[in-house]
Amino acid sequence: MFPTLPTLGTLPHRWNLSPAALIAFALPLLVSAPAAAQDQTQTFKAEIQVREIGLIVEPPEGGKIKPSDLLVFDGGEARQVLKAEPLRAEGSSRPWHIVLYFDQVLASPETARGAALSLARQARELTKLGTVDIVVANPAPRVMLSATTDASGISTLLSDIAEQARKKINPEAPGREAAPPAANVAALRSQLDRLTAFLAGQPGDGVQALFLVLDGFPPPPGEADLITAPDAGSPLPPGTAAASLRETSRFLSASGWITFAMPYRDTQPDRERTAMADMDRIRVQSGGSEHTNSAPPVVVMRPNKDPLQRESVADVFTRPDSAPLMALTQPTSGTILGVESQVRPAILGLGKRWRVWYQAPEALNGKLHTVEVRLPSATAALRGQRWVKSSPSEELDASRARLLAAGNPVSGGALKVDATATGSNLRVRVAPVSGASGPLRLSVTYDNRSDVQHTVLAAASLGEGWEHTLTLQIPTGATRISVVAEDLAGSRWGGAVVDLPR
Repeated sequence: MFPTLPTLGTLPHRWNLSPAALIAFALPLLVSAPAAAQDQTQTFKAEIQVREIGLIVEPPEGGKIKPSDLLVFDGGEARQVLKAEPLRAEGSSRPWHIVLYFDQVLASPETARGAALSLARQARELTKLGTVDIVVANPAPRVMLSATTDASGISTLLSDIAEQARKKINPEAPGREAAPPAANVAALRSQLDRLTAFLAGQPGDGVQALFLVLDGFPPPPGEADLITAPDAGSPLPPGTAAASLRETSRFLSASGWITFAMPYRDTQPDRERTAMADMDRIRVQSGGSEHTNSAPPVVVMRPNKDPLQRESVADVFTRPDSAPLMALTQPTSGTILGVESQVRPAILGLGKRWRVWYQAPEALNGKLHTVEVRLPSATAALRGQRWVKSSPSEELDASRARLLAAGNPVSGGALKVDATATGSNLRVRVAPVSGASGPLRLSVTYDNRSDVQHTVLAAASLGEGWEHTLTLQIPTGATRISVVAEDLAGSRWGGAVVDLPR
């Protein structure tokens, strides 16, 4: 007799099996009916592909989580919870990978300066969680400091960034304030694409947080409802700020990047609290070092019940220019950090989060699906990421394709791709590469267009090279085509650019 097999949700003929159980189940079939079993085994393998997924959530009141208390719904289907573990730093364990990302195209010098100083004051708390990267994008991202736990070095570099930003501050005359940098939709799209491509190349196991320094902006005309509406997975009009924000938020969420946007502003209470920590003192003292006797400066903080502090925090979320950044961060379970009093609690809060592991079927189609973690008696889900992926998402390759089409290099491709255009046909060739065969996705766009067309082709064997011809509807006036080929099974990709005859 065969063992009774648990089912996953309501999907027919899909069982949640460990590798050992899979072998134990398939072996009797192979022995009793070799010819029939061979066909059944091929179908069986296609149907039962399961994987473990780790989600990061904020715990309920009390801070304790038990796997037996949790319900996980992936794509609307109930999934088996395997374990739950805290992500706090204990002993030599520092589980977090933190990226401090200063976008000097989307952030004004005032914002960059304030955010850099605020993060410098929290250098010690950041390194308690794990390793820290500091990245400056202007316009392409450049790693200034990588995977460090040296609080003193972090503070010094952040102070340098703040000082360079201070030199660029050029106050406008009253009534002549410049528009927020991020209000330029083309610049916003390009910089978010650069952010996406950069983060996709970062190592990590999902325990990662992003502090993204950029300015907010009022929603463009006609886009307020698009930006504030919950993301149900439907596409938005290409070329809009809302579409760029939504694509990026989906990628960040599905990749496990808890994102804090920092349109930082100094308030009068903040200036009073931090007046003693001028640039030189922060440069020398803030964060200290684990290898010296130096100590971070003492910054007197007002208690949380301070009405001025509550008012400044409330203002962060009610400003019209905050709506786009909320749309960007909320699906990742992050938020906006606009004033000093928010920064330290956000960093400390990361150390209170938990990772919940569960099993789900794997579909190599590049599509994202919703996920939520609940307690049986709770009316709302625990705060965590909204999206998960089983293979590289369309949003990622859309960013790569747009960057290539605009003439920007994108590093990290492991596939060698070549393409030629003849009339309306695009012939794509991938050089031989070892590895199992699987679905291959082609993502195509033109010049500086924002929309990208995706085509998924099943069972592409790359061992002896591969080629395919796409029939395109090339827009009038297009001068360049970019194509990205993504091996969905092996998470390998490559890109090519073709110049069209004028």
